[in-house]
Amino acid sequence: MESTGRNLPSFLICWQEEINIAVNIREQLSRKCRKEITMNRIVLIGRLTKEPELRATSSGKDIVNFSIAVNKKFKKEEADFFNVQAWEGTARYVADYLGKGRLVAIDGRLETRSYEKEGRKIYITEVIAEQVTALDRARDEAGANTSVNRASQPEPSPAYSGGEYDPFGDE
Repeated sequence: MESTGRNLPSFLICWQEEINIAVNIREQLSRKCRKEITMNRIVLIGRLTKEPELRATSSGKDIVNFSIAVNKKFKKEEADFFNVQAWEGTARYVADYLGKGRLVAIDGRLETRSYEKEGRKIYITEVIAEQVTALDRARDEAGANTSVNRASQPEPSPAYSGGEYDPFGDE
């Protein structure tokens, strides 16, 4: 075997250099991945605290705002409150079929915006719902299961996420 100034055989030196190259590549990829991997996702289960407010933007897109209360894990009498916003098909579903007191699951993302008021910058963080799922059935005054605003139409599948609104999806 050939020997170098470090008293190592040449094949071990080559092997060591390959390991160093591999370690450098791994470190570079690790740094790159840490910079590029981000996630903004929130999943909440709670009850609507007020009736959803459906409106249209100036460009004609439907938007609904509502809030939910999520009970704290160990203290049922305490809750966290979240402002939620949904767009287009999800907004129409929420406005048509969900009302105050309904139990819902929301899958979405957090969004923070700001505005100026009396010289102060005000920040608002809200949930942008990408999917809303009804986890219970609406009840009428007598306690029977019904849809909130569309008593004569069947409630669509519990989960709805965007797209064209079709309450009779099986037709």
